[in-house]
Amino acid sequence: MALRGAGLAVIVATMATAGCGTSLGSSLGASQGTSVLGASAIAEPAQDVELGAAARVVLEEQWSFLIATADSNHDGAISRSEYAAGHSPRLVQLFFAQFDANGDGVVTASEYQAALAAGQVEQIYALLGVQAMDAAIKPFLADGRFDPSELHTYLASDLHVTSDWPLITSLMKKLDLNHDGLVWTGPGEARAFQLEFLRPQLEATLGLPAVLPS
Repeated sequence: MALRGAGLAVIVATMATAGCGTSLGSSLGASQGTSVLGASAIAEPAQDVELGAAARVVLEEQWSFLIATADSNHDGAISRSEYAAGHSPRLVQLFFAQFDANGDGVVTASEYQAALAAGQVEQIYALLGVQAMDAAIKPFLADGRFDPSELHTYLASDLHVTSDWPLITSLMKKLDLNHDGLVWTGPGEARAFQLEFLRPQLEATLGLPAVLPS
C-alpha cells in the first residue's frame, strides 16, 4: 500500500510541534539524510524493526477494539463518522489516509489487513507514538531530571494507568542504565524507555486501554 505522503506530511508536521527529548531521527532513523519529519522521509519511512513491531501489535489490537466499540451499525467496517466519534481530527485523517484504500470513507477489514500486510503503516504509527511520548515527558525534563516519582506521574497522567511502587522499582532497574536513579537522561536510556513504553503510549494515544509492561 503506497503511503499518501502529501496529506500525511501535514499530519506528522503538526504532531512534531509537540516533540522533544531524544531526536526522532535517532529513534526511527533519517531517510537518505532527510529528517524523519520531512515529507520525503514520511513517504519512504526508515525502518525501525523493534518500534515497528510494537506499533504493529497495537494496530492489530485496534481493529478488534474498534469493531467492538465503534462499529455502531454492526456492519464489520469503520466509517469516518464512527471513527471521528472517539478520535481527534488529525487521528481521523491519519487513519483514513493509511487504511481507506479506495477513498470511500469506510475502512473494511480487508483494507485494514492489507495495509498491515504492506508493512509500512506500522512505522508511521511508531512515529506517532514516539512523538506523543516525547510531548508527554517534556515537562519532566525541564530540570534535566526524570526520577521515579516523575515516572509514576507519567504513567498515571499520560497513560491513565495506575502503577504500584514495586512496579516502578522494577522498571527503574531496566531503564536506569547508568544507575544514577534517573531515566531517559543517561546514554541509551531514551531508547530503552521508548522500547518499554511505545506500546502503552500508542494504545493511550489511539484511545485503547493502555497496558503497562510487566
